[in-house]
Amino acid sequence: MTFPTPTAPAHVGVPSIYEAVGRFLLKYAVPAVPQANIIRGNQNRIALPKGTNEYIIMTILNHFRHGTNVYGFDARQVPDEADGTEITKELVEVEVQIDCYSDSDAGRQRATAIEMMARTPYAVRFFSDFGMSCLYADDVRDLTGVTDSDQFVNRYMTVLHLTYWVTIAQALPWFDAVNVDLKNVDVKFPPTEKE
Repeated sequence: MTFPTPTAPAHVGVPSIYEAVGRFLLKYAVPAVPQANIIRGNQNRIALPKGTNEYIIMTILNHFRHGTNVYGFDARQVPDEADGTEITKELVEVEVQIDCYSDSDAGRQRATAIEMMARTPYAVRFFSDFGMSCLYADDVRDLTGVTDSDQFVNRYMTVLHLTYWVTIAQALPWFDAVNVDLKNVDVKFPPTEKE
């Protein structure tokens, strides 16, 4: 017997990584920066804040799979004569680079605060509200450089490591009863003589 393939796959509960990280930065970047100065990286037509070098850029770098897929199907939740739903899950780690810019030492202080708080139970609790888990943050690195104004701008970077489940639900035709003919197979299908 061939089982039917699932149909109509759809994502279920995909977390908003940038929203979660942005709110984390608003709460734990010390000294604080305004929400307008926390910028999502790799976007077109986005300008840096005017008149200040006090801002943070967050950029998703990589996604890594952890383990193999997890499958689930609960026939008890399916009404008669209806297709069920199969759930396929994958645990993913995402790396989010956090770049803290400043004309002073505030960039280093912000990056250090973010790295430190990412290694606490507060970060675990904070990200759990978004359907994610905070693993840790990398050590802070100095990436200070010269801008187009020929002036040094402090840039300190850390990378947040978060995990979450990617979940896809798909309709799966199924059955809950089978009629089995228990006759002897040789009676039901008598053997034939080969010549």
